[in-house]
Amino acid sequence: MTDTSSNAVPGPEPAFTFGELRLEPDGSLFRADEAIHLPPRELAALRILLKQAGRIVTPAQLKEALWGDVHVTPDSLLRCISSLRARLGPEDWIETFYKRGYRISAAVRRIDRRTAHELPRLALVPFACGVNVPAHLGQSLAEETTALLTARGAGMFNVLARDSVFTLASRGLTAQQIGESLRADFVLAGTLRCLPLHLRLRAEMGRVVEGTQIWVEDLLVHRDKINRIPLELLLRVAHRLQGEVPANIIGELRSPAAPQPGDCEEYPLDMPCGPPRPNAGEIQE
Repeated sequence: MTDTSSNAVPGPEPAFTFGELRLEPDGSLFRADEAIHLPPRELAALRILLKQAGRIVTPAQLKEALWGDVHVTPDSLLRCISSLRARLGPEDWIETFYKRGYRISAAVRRIDRRTAHELPRLALVPFACGVNVPAHLGQSLAEETTALLTARGAGMFNVLARDSVFTLASRGLTAQQIGESLRADFVLAGTLRCLPLHLRLRAEMGRVVEGTQIWVEDLLVHRDKINRIPLELLLRVAHRLQGEVPANIIGELRSPAAPQPGDCEEYPLDMPCGPPRPNAGEIQE
Protein backbone atom coordinates (compact mmCIF):
# COMPACT_ATOMS: atom_id res chain seq x y z
CA MET A 1 0.00 0.00 0.00
CA THR A 2 1.37 3.42 -0.93
CA ASP A 3 1.88 5.89 1.91
CA THR A 4 0.15 9.10 0.91
CA SER A 5 0.41 10.82 4.28
CA SER A 6 3.07 13.23 3.01
CA ASN A 7 0.64 14.44 0.36
CA ALA A 8 -2.25 14.95 2.77
CA VAL A 9 -3.74 18.41 2.83
CA PRO A 10 -3.27 19.88 6.32
CA GLY A 11 -6.45 20.73 8.19
CA PRO A 12 -7.32 24.26 9.26
CA GLU A 13 -5.47 25.77 12.16
CA PRO A 14 -7.39 25.70 15.44
CA ALA A 15 -8.29 28.82 17.40
CA PHE A 16 -7.10 29.31 20.99
CA THR A 17 -8.09 31.41 23.97
CA PHE A 18 -5.78 32.01 26.93
CA GLY A 19 -6.15 34.66 29.60
CA GLU A 20 -7.81 37.62 27.91
CA LEU A 21 -6.28 36.79 24.54
CA ARG A 22 -7.73 35.01 21.52
CA LEU A 23 -5.81 33.63 18.53
CA GLU A 24 -7.92 33.02 15.42
CA PRO A 25 -7.11 30.34 12.80
CA ASP A 26 -5.99 33.01 10.32
CA GLY A 27 -3.35 34.24 12.77
CA SER A 28 -5.26 37.28 14.03
CA LEU A 29 -4.61 37.90 17.72
CA PHE A 30 -7.04 39.87 19.89
CA ARG A 31 -7.18 41.18 23.43
CA ALA A 32 -10.95 41.62 23.81
CA ASP A 33 -11.73 43.51 20.58
CA GLU A 34 -8.23 45.04 20.24
CA ALA A 35 -6.17 43.55 17.43
CA ILE A 36 -2.50 42.77 18.18
CA HIS A 37 -0.06 42.51 15.29
CA LEU A 38 2.26 39.50 15.32
CA PRO A 39 5.14 39.09 12.82
CA PRO A 40 5.19 35.67 11.14
CA ARG A 41 7.93 34.16 13.32
CA GLU A 42 6.38 35.33 16.60
CA LEU A 43 3.03 33.95 15.40
CA ALA A 44 4.60 30.58 14.63
CA ALA A 45 6.25 30.47 18.05
CA LEU A 46 2.97 31.30 19.78
CA ARG A 47 1.13 28.56 17.89
CA ILE A 48 3.72 25.97 18.91
CA LEU A 49 3.49 27.01 22.57
CA LEU A 50 -0.31 26.94 22.52
CA LYS A 51 -0.46 23.54 20.81
CA GLN A 52 1.90 22.19 23.48
CA ALA A 53 0.01 23.87 26.35
CA GLY A 54 0.95 22.39 29.70
CA ARG A 55 4.27 21.07 28.36
CA ILE A 56 7.70 22.66 28.12
CA VAL A 57 8.79 23.33 24.54
CA THR A 58 12.56 23.02 24.20
CA PRO A 59 14.74 25.59 22.38
CA ALA A 60 15.66 22.88 19.87
CA GLN A 61 12.01 22.26 19.04
CA LEU A 62 11.34 25.96 18.57
CA LYS A 63 14.43 26.52 16.43
CA GLU A 64 13.59 23.59 14.17
CA ALA A 65 9.99 24.80 13.74
CA LEU A 66 10.89 28.46 13.19
CA TRP A 67 14.06 28.23 11.10
CA GLY A 68 14.36 24.62 9.95
CA ASP A 69 17.86 23.88 8.67
CA VAL A 70 18.81 27.55 8.44
CA HIS A 71 21.69 28.45 10.74
CA VAL A 72 20.83 31.28 13.13
CA THR A 73 22.76 32.96 15.92
CA PRO A 74 22.26 31.66 19.48
CA ASP A 75 20.30 34.74 20.54
CA SER A 76 17.80 34.61 17.65
CA LEU A 77 15.33 32.56 19.65
CA LEU A 78 15.78 34.78 22.70
CA ARG A 79 14.94 37.86 20.62
CA CYS A 80 11.89 36.13 19.13
CA ILE A 81 10.51 35.11 22.54
CA SER A 82 11.26 38.55 23.97
CA SER A 83 9.38 40.21 21.11
CA LEU A 84 6.44 37.82 21.56
CA ARG A 85 6.32 38.52 25.30
CA ALA A 86 6.23 42.27 24.68
CA ARG A 87 3.33 41.93 22.25
CA LEU A 88 1.32 39.67 24.56
CA GLY A 89 1.87 41.96 27.57
CA PRO A 90 1.39 43.55 29.99
CA GLU A 91 1.00 40.08 31.58
CA ASP A 92 3.86 37.64 31.11
CA TRP A 93 2.14 34.66 29.51
CA ILE A 94 5.37 32.77 28.73
CA GLU A 95 7.29 30.95 31.46
CA THR A 96 11.02 30.36 31.05
CA PHE A 97 12.62 27.19 32.41
CA TYR A 98 16.37 27.62 32.56
CA LYS A 99 18.13 25.46 29.94
CA ARG A 100 14.89 23.54 29.39
CA GLY A 101 12.58 25.75 27.37
CA TYR A 102 9.30 27.70 27.50
CA ARG A 103 5.67 27.14 28.39
CA ILE A 104 2.44 29.14 28.24
CA SER A 105 1.54 30.04 31.83
CA ALA A 106 -2.22 30.51 31.33
CA ALA A 107 -4.93 27.91 30.94
CA VAL A 108 -5.39 27.33 27.20
CA ARG A 109 -8.64 26.43 25.47
CA ARG A 110 -8.33 24.93 22.01
CA ILE A 111 -11.18 25.47 19.54
CA ASP A 112 -10.99 23.05 16.65
CA ARG A 113 -12.85 24.47 13.66
CA ARG A 114 -13.01 21.05 12.00
CA THR A 115 -15.91 20.16 14.31
CA ALA A 116 -17.96 23.23 13.37
CA HIS A 117 -20.60 21.16 11.56
CA GLU A 118 -21.33 19.39 14.85
CA LEU A 119 -21.98 22.59 16.78
CA PRO A 120 -25.52 23.73 17.64
CA ARG A 121 -27.05 26.08 15.08
CA LEU A 122 -28.42 29.28 16.60
CA ALA A 123 -30.79 31.79 14.97
CA LEU A 124 -31.04 35.21 16.62
CA VAL A 125 -34.14 37.15 15.59
CA PRO A 126 -34.67 40.95 15.86
CA PHE A 127 -35.77 41.98 19.34
CA ALA A 128 -39.34 43.21 19.73
CA CYS A 129 -39.85 46.66 21.27
CA GLY A 130 -42.34 47.59 23.96
CA VAL A 131 -43.91 50.97 24.67
CA ASN A 132 -41.58 53.99 24.44
CA VAL A 133 -38.70 51.94 23.02
CA PRO A 134 -37.51 53.21 19.59
CA ALA A 135 -38.36 50.64 16.93
CA HIS A 136 -34.83 50.67 15.50
CA LEU A 137 -33.22 49.79 18.84
CA GLY A 138 -34.42 46.18 18.85
CA GLN A 139 -32.97 45.48 15.41
CA SER A 140 -29.72 47.35 16.14
CA LEU A 141 -29.06 45.40 19.35
CA ALA A 142 -29.91 42.13 17.63
CA GLU A 143 -27.49 42.96 14.80
CA GLU A 144 -24.70 43.80 17.28
CA THR A 145 -25.39 40.63 19.24
CA THR A 146 -25.36 38.52 16.06
CA ALA A 147 -22.01 40.02 15.04
CA LEU A 148 -20.50 39.45 18.48
CA LEU A 149 -21.75 35.88 18.79
CA THR A 150 -20.48 35.12 15.29
CA ALA A 151 -17.02 36.51 16.04
CA ARG A 152 -16.62 35.26 19.59
CA GLY A 153 -18.71 32.12 19.63
CA ALA A 154 -16.46 30.16 17.28
CA GLY A 155 -16.08 26.62 18.50
CA MET A 156 -19.12 26.93 20.79
CA PHE A 157 -22.02 27.38 18.36
CA ASN A 158 -22.82 28.33 14.77
CA VAL A 159 -24.73 31.59 14.44
CA LEU A 160 -26.89 31.61 11.33
CA ALA A 161 -26.42 34.45 8.86
CA ARG A 162 -28.02 37.71 9.90
CA ASP A 163 -29.49 38.43 6.45
CA SER A 164 -31.25 35.07 6.26
CA VAL A 165 -32.79 35.41 9.72
CA PHE A 166 -33.77 39.08 9.43
CA THR A 167 -35.31 38.59 5.98
CA LEU A 168 -37.64 35.91 7.31
CA ALA A 169 -38.45 38.07 10.33
CA SER A 170 -39.39 40.97 8.03
CA ARG A 171 -41.93 38.67 6.36
CA GLY A 172 -43.71 38.20 9.66
CA LEU A 173 -42.47 34.71 10.56
CA THR A 174 -42.28 33.86 14.24
CA ALA A 175 -39.02 32.85 15.93
CA GLN A 176 -40.12 29.20 15.84
CA GLN A 177 -40.99 29.40 12.14
CA ILE A 178 -37.64 31.04 11.37
CA GLY A 179 -35.82 28.29 13.23
CA GLU A 180 -37.72 25.60 11.32
CA SER A 181 -37.12 27.29 7.96
CA LEU A 182 -33.36 27.58 8.54
CA ARG A 183 -33.01 24.22 10.31
CA ALA A 184 -31.70 25.85 13.45
CA ASP A 185 -31.30 23.91 16.68
CA PHE A 186 -32.08 26.91 18.86
CA VAL A 187 -33.65 30.35 18.44
CA LEU A 188 -32.92 33.39 20.60
CA ALA A 189 -35.52 36.16 20.75
CA GLY A 190 -36.22 39.03 23.10
CA THR A 191 -38.41 41.97 23.99
CA LEU A 192 -37.13 45.39 25.08
CA ARG A 193 -39.13 47.35 27.63
CA CYS A 194 -38.57 50.84 28.95
CA LEU A 195 -38.25 51.69 32.64
CA PRO A 196 -37.59 55.16 34.10
CA LEU A 197 -33.80 54.72 34.24
CA HIS A 198 -33.25 51.33 32.67
CA LEU A 199 -34.00 49.13 29.71
CA ARG A 200 -35.05 45.56 30.30
CA LEU A 201 -34.48 42.84 27.75
CA ARG A 202 -36.45 39.68 28.29
CA ALA A 203 -34.34 37.11 26.44
CA GLU A 204 -35.92 33.78 25.54
CA MET A 205 -34.26 30.74 23.99
CA GLY A 206 -36.25 27.92 22.43
CA ARG A 207 -35.39 24.45 21.17
CA VAL A 208 -36.70 24.29 17.61
CA VAL A 209 -37.27 20.56 17.18
CA GLU A 210 -39.51 20.43 20.25
CA GLY A 211 -40.96 23.90 19.94
CA THR A 212 -40.27 24.44 23.64
CA GLN A 213 -38.76 27.30 25.63
CA ILE A 214 -35.67 26.23 27.56
CA TRP A 215 -34.50 29.48 29.09
CA VAL A 216 -35.86 32.93 29.90
CA GLU A 217 -34.01 35.76 31.60
CA ASP A 218 -34.46 39.46 32.22
CA LEU A 219 -31.41 41.64 31.61
CA LEU A 220 -31.83 44.97 33.38
CA VAL A 221 -29.27 47.59 32.32
CA HIS A 222 -28.96 51.32 32.80
CA ARG A 223 -29.72 53.28 29.67
CA ASP A 224 -26.11 54.43 29.30
CA LYS A 225 -24.90 50.79 29.39
CA ILE A 226 -27.08 49.20 26.74
CA ASN A 227 -23.96 48.41 24.72
CA ARG A 228 -23.26 45.71 27.35
CA ILE A 229 -26.30 43.70 26.31
CA PRO A 230 -24.58 41.78 23.44
CA LEU A 231 -21.71 40.71 25.71
CA GLU A 232 -24.12 39.68 28.46
CA LEU A 233 -26.03 37.56 25.96
CA LEU A 234 -22.81 35.97 24.71
CA LEU A 235 -21.97 34.99 28.29
CA ARG A 236 -25.36 33.39 28.83
CA VAL A 237 -25.59 31.63 25.46
CA ALA A 238 -22.11 30.16 25.93
CA HIS A 239 -23.08 28.89 29.37
CA ARG A 240 -26.41 27.45 28.22
CA LEU A 241 -25.15 25.71 25.08
CA GLN A 242 -21.66 24.69 26.19
CA GLY A 243 -21.68 24.76 29.99
CA GLU A 244 -18.57 26.92 30.15
CA VAL A 245 -17.51 30.45 29.35
CA PRO A 246 -14.08 31.35 27.89
CA ALA A 247 -11.84 33.18 30.35
CA ASN A 248 -11.37 36.17 28.05
CA ILE A 249 -15.14 36.81 28.01
CA ILE A 250 -15.31 36.59 31.79
CA GLY A 251 -12.46 39.11 31.96
CA GLU A 252 -14.40 41.59 29.87
CA LEU A 253 -17.45 41.28 32.10
CA ARG A 254 -15.29 42.03 35.12
CA SER A 255 -14.19 45.33 33.61
CA PRO A 256 -15.36 48.56 35.32
CA ALA A 257 -17.91 49.16 32.57
CA ALA A 258 -19.64 45.85 33.13
CA PRO A 259 -23.04 45.73 34.83
CA GLN A 260 -22.87 45.26 38.59
CA PRO A 261 -24.23 42.19 40.40
CA GLY A 262 -27.98 42.39 40.62
CA ASP A 263 -28.39 44.05 37.24
CA CYS A 264 -29.61 40.79 35.72
CA GLU A 265 -32.41 38.65 37.09
CA GLU A 266 -32.82 35.04 35.96
CA TYR A 267 -36.08 33.14 36.26
CA PRO A 268 -35.47 29.37 35.87
CA LEU A 269 -38.35 27.75 34.02
CA ASP A 270 -38.51 24.76 36.36
CA MET A 271 -39.31 26.85 39.45
CA PRO A 272 -42.81 26.15 40.81
CA CYS A 273 -43.41 29.81 41.41
CA GLY A 274 -41.83 33.08 40.44
CA PRO A 275 -42.47 36.59 39.23
CA PRO A 276 -45.50 36.84 36.95
CA ARG A 277 -44.62 37.45 33.33
CA PRO A 278 -45.74 40.93 32.17
CA ASN A 279 -48.18 41.32 29.34
CA ALA A 280 -46.86 42.49 25.98
CA GLY A 281 -46.11 46.19 26.06
CA GLU A 282 -46.56 46.49 29.83
CA ILE A 283 -44.01 48.65 31.64
CA GLN A 284 -42.92 47.27 34.98
CA GLU A 285 -41.97 49.84 37.60
